[in-house]
Order: sequence, then structure tokens, then C-alpha cells
Amino acid sequence: MNKIIKDTNEFSFLDLISLAMIVKNRIIIFTFFFTIGSAFYAFNLKDQFESFAILEASSKNNINQSQSGIASSLGSLGILAGAGSANNSTLIAIENIKSKDFFDFLLLNESFTSDLLDGQRTIYSYEQLHSIYLSNLKISNNKATSTTRIGFYNTSAQKSFKLLNFIIKSLNDYIRDKDLKTSDSQILFLEERLTKTQNSDVKLIIASLIESNLKKSMISENSDEYVFTYIDSPRIPENKSSPKRTLIILLTFLMSFMASLLFFVCLEIFKNYKKADTSFS
Repeated sequence: MNKIIKDTNEFSFLDLISLAMIVKNRIIIFTFFFTIGSAFYAFNLKDQFESFAILEASSKNNINQSQSGIASSLGSLGILAGAGSANNSTLIAIENIKSKDFFDFLLLNESFTSDLLDGQRTIYSYEQLHSIYLSNLKISNNKATSTTRIGFYNTSAQKSFKLLNFIIKSLNDYIRDKDLKTSDSQILFLEERLTKTQNSDVKLIIASLIESNLKKSMISENSDEYVFTYIDSPRIPENKSSPKRTLIILLTFLMSFMASLLFFVCLEIFKNYKKADTSFS
């Protein structure tokens, strides 16, 4: 070994193997305990089930686009047109579903918190509850197909399905109610402007806007799929989505083996350098 240390230029892969064999017992013990620890951790993790839905923007966006085209002729009245595209409405809906205002709306349902926590008795603050909600909510938007995937995780397969259904239905109700209030306010404003306007062309455009808002209100009141329509509706998951216990244990084994190999071999080299320096002095 001292010969290896004296001439580092001759240090080869075989020398590395030789050092590894010297410290093999320490490597085996280190790797064994870390792997056992990871197995204990992995098997104590609760199964997580994901229920998901594939959605597309509802046809109510066609009315918004129609309003946009009409209102653009009125300059400052163009703000009454609402969302200009289905994609924009989808992005707004996604931001709504993550918002604390919408989370407050969900909390109005007495069973929501209990289902979210799956019966846990731990008392959480409002911020903690919202963080748990967001961590279990998975949203992805496919721009190529203009579809949105919304999934929700829970330790219960039935509750993941129940919660996702409730969240999507609540989102439709929440945005519909907001749009209804906005539409009613716009109609009142437009009717007031209509009585004050003398220009016949402007009157025609305002009347068209009022008609569009009335149509929007009528569709909103009778639509269960106001924001999104289902392409693939939620199902009760049959198989768990996580944790990947085998993968956790395998990765821990490999990482602990490589870390222990590197640490103990370097430690052995350092010790031998010190011995070599002492003998030379």
C-alpha cells in the first residue's frame, strides 16, 4: 500500500479495487443500514391514489369571442367583452382553482376538509390546509390539443375521486356565479348607456352587447359544465400512483454504496498518506 501512496502516477483501477477490498466491511455495513432504513421508510409511507380528468374549454367561450368582436367597435366599452379566447379562459380557470378565494369556496362544504385530510385528527392552520390542497392537486395544460388534465391525490381511492369531482363542479359553479354577477352589472351599465346615446350605430352595438350578455346569463344559469366539459371523466383509481417503494430502496442502495465507497476509500488514502509522510520524516 505504501508503494501505491508514494507514487500516485502509478495509481490504477486495480489499486482502487485493492483499497475497496480493505474497507469492504465498512462499505457493506454502511450500505446495509441505509438500505434497511430506506426500506423501513418506504413501507411506512401511505399509498397515494390519483383520480384525474381530461377536460376541454366549454362552448361558453364562443359567446365571449362574439362579445369581444362587437365591443371592439366601442373603444372603452371593449372591456365589457370578457375573455377573448378559450385558451385565455382556461388559464384563468387554472389560476382560479389554485387561488385562496376558491379554496375558501371549497371550505364552505363541511366534508371537504375531512376528506382532504382523510380523517386525520391533526389540527392544521389555514395556510397549511391550502398547502396540502395544492400539493395534492396536479394540473397540466396541453397547448397542442387545447386540453387540460386535472388530477387529485389522496390516501383513499374513493376520496380522491370524490374530491376531484367536487373540485371541478365547484370550479364551474364558482366561475359561473362570478360571471353572472359581472354580466348583470354589465347589462345594467349598458342599458343606462343605451338611454343616453343618440347615435343609432352605437345604439345597435350596445343592444347587441346587451343581447350577448343576456345569452351568456341564460347559458350560465343552465350549465353544469360552464368552464370545462369532460373528455375523460374522473374514475375511482384501482392502482396506487405512489410511492414507488422498490425504486426508493434501489436508489438508496446505489447512492449509499457509491457514497460509502467514495468516503471510505478516500479516508483510507488519506490515512496512508499520513503514514507515508510520517515514515519519510
